[in-house]
Amino acid sequence: MSFRYVKLGSLFDITSGGTPSRKNKAYYENGDIPWVKTGDLKNMYLVDADEYITQQALNESSAKLFPKGTVLIAMYGATIGNCSILSINAATNQACAAFKPNNRIIPEFLYYYLTSIKEKLISLAVGGAQPNISISILRNIEIPLLTINQQERVVSILNKSKELIDKRKAQIEALEQLVQSLFWEMFGTYLTSNRNKMFFGELVKEFRYGTSVKSGEFGYPILRIPNIVNGIIDESDLKYCELPEKDFLKLKLQENDLLFVRTNGNPNYVGRCASVTKKQEGYVYASYLIRARIDLDKLNTEYVTKYMNSVFGRHEIIQKATTSAGQYNINTEGLGNILIPVPPLNLQEDFARKIKLIDAKKAILQRGLLELENMFNSLMQRAFKGELFND
Repeated sequence: MSFRYVKLGSLFDITSGGTPSRKNKAYYENGDIPWVKTGDLKNMYLVDADEYITQQALNESSAKLFPKGTVLIAMYGATIGNCSILSINAATNQACAAFKPNNRIIPEFLYYYLTSIKEKLISLAVGGAQPNISISILRNIEIPLLTINQQERVVSILNKSKELIDKRKAQIEALEQLVQSLFWEMFGTYLTSNRNKMFFGELVKEFRYGTSVKSGEFGYPILRIPNIVNGIIDESDLKYCELPEKDFLKLKLQENDLLFVRTNGNPNYVGRCASVTKKQEGYVYASYLIRARIDLDKLNTEYVTKYMNSVFGRHEIIQKATTSAGQYNINTEGLGNILIPVPPLNLQEDFARKIKLIDAKKAILQRGLLELENMFNSLMQRAFKGELFND
């Protein structure tokens, strides 16, 4: 398939929205117009927004109403480069660039193309503390100009591949829901009762903060905040650090150690917890993490990890956290004062055995998901190079 590239600015009048003054309650109270922010750009199709504004706000501010089929992209912020297609008429703030639908480019085709060049767009962003993919940059991005029929064929293939990914993610989510249900089924009576509860500090042999030595490419593997994800240790972005032997011996991790995130700007992240496996024995950990070495005669690490990451555990952690300069913090004293139910150890271990079986199934699904995502990314790259079809 041969085609030519054209600049997005020659195909679209790319624009953005605005933020009505927060000081005017009439702009927000009883609003019925969806007002999209970059944090809403999570899925391919956007069907709702977290906030709504009034017609008065639309009339008296720089916010604009965009029609169904508009493609939005986050120009800056935590979700920079994320895209969604409006399934509703909606207004946006100034951080969303908008491509209104036209008769030359199918919204889904544009969505997939922008998704395929997300890393390139981020690399082009300008600015220091908050890099920005400006509208000027977007106007100069070139897109392959295919016929509508060719675009529909590309979209059809990518949709089918994406459906497989979505189904696999749903299977993984179902297993995660099963873990939560199992946790509640086995420990519900302990969670809702004040009996059999102890302070976490009474069950920990040692709390210890990590090292502030700068990480690099050599030395001991070091775990940092990004490695503590969803109750497990993710080694995909592993760093290293060089330490004197006496410091290494103090910070050396053992199987069944627990690591807690002690500071973060997001309250939902502070206190995140993961257990150390045999694979991570001999690793060390950074200063924004706290190691808890628990009494294994009273607690099972799998049980503690699931409790600390549960609604009940998170409530306890947030109550013990403090704030300073926009950062949420929890120290060893706060962790030690968390009340934790202590069911019989044999019940905790039975739970851990069942979790191990579920995790094995989940690992198989996650490997399959990675393969599907790699295939999808390959298809996207081939599609926009004209390599999927011969005509």
